[in-house]
Amino acid sequence: MMSAKSQISVVDIVRPEVLQKLASHSGPSLSIFIPTARHGPETRQSAQRLRKLLRSVSDELSGEFGAETAAKLSDAVETLVQNDDMWQHQSDGLAIFVTPSELLSFRLPVAFTESVMVNNRFRLLPLLGYLNSDEAFYVLALAQNSVRIFEASRQRINELPNDLLPLSMEDALKHEDPERQLQSQSVGGTDVRFHGHGAGKELDKQALERYFRAVDQGLIELLGPTNLPIVLACVDYYLPIYQSVTKLPNVLSEAITGNPEHRSATELHTGALAVVAPLHEKRTAETAERFTRQVGTGNTMSELTQITEMATQGRIDTLLLASIDQTSDDKNTGVQIDNAIADAIASGAKIAVVDPELLLGGTMVAILRH
Repeated sequence: MMSAKSQISVVDIVRPEVLQKLASHSGPSLSIFIPTARHGPETRQSAQRLRKLLRSVSDELSGEFGAETAAKLSDAVETLVQNDDMWQHQSDGLAIFVTPSELLSFRLPVAFTESVMVNNRFRLLPLLGYLNSDEAFYVLALAQNSVRIFEASRQRINELPNDLLPLSMEDALKHEDPERQLQSQSVGGTDVRFHGHGAGKELDKQALERYFRAVDQGLIELLGPTNLPIVLACVDYYLPIYQSVTKLPNVLSEAITGNPEHRSATELHTGALAVVAPLHEKRTAETAERFTRQVGTGNTMSELTQITEMATQGRIDTLLLASIDQTSDDKNTGVQIDNAIADAIASGAKIAVVDPELLLGGTMVAILRH
């Protein structure tokens, strides 16, 4: 979550609680999506594109919300336009959500189709392909001398800022009593010896546990209450130790084995996909089976008006979309689609973008709560 004056990281995390906040908002709202350039002079062109979009809806803003509210919305966006430092640190797309009192922006690896919407709810549909909970996951590259965290899906992987994580084992344990950091010398009894890579020194299990607890605490602060899978990339004996100390419920039992220090993001992505692919295939199959099993029982809906009504009542358990391009030439229909999605998210419904064949010819279907 970012304000117009905040330092924006290369890839911003759209946490579940922030998405629900956006979905629950009701009142003057301005939603803007633009493609952006990562580097070079084109970065300022993105700022001018944003200013042009804002001007294109200036009359609509005033007509919908009045001159005073329209000015507040416009001023917030103009502040973002003038933030030169931000435009020099972009990803592929920028999503902006503005109210009279707050501006939230997210830099994401998505080349959004340029769009702007004035409404009493935010437009969240363009985010859903990126946030698809059936595909998203994290990769934690954990080594003695480095810690990296990546956000990924089937199509992409992006390294996240790790200001909340220790830089290394030495960094995590630097404030400990020096005596406590001495390497284990015992070779008998129940003591276990582990060999660190690169340093050639023995690392005791207790030191690794303390290191991993520090990493885990940083991850919890960074990622928030996530249910997304976390794939570890580490030497093989790190995995059971990390699993024994983590408070995160979703660290997978299979890892990308080997020292990850010099592996590129592409190499980690390839390894992680091999780990998560069976999980994603299982989830997709279960969702499809659940939907087809309930067709004709009154517990599924594909008609937009009915879906909108059920979403308003908080009765949708799962909303399935055939694509994120649910645009309509009719503005009222487009608003209806956006409001249905926002209401579904606000009530805690699961959202998934799936293969159109799974929806039996529909473009958006809902499975209702019992």
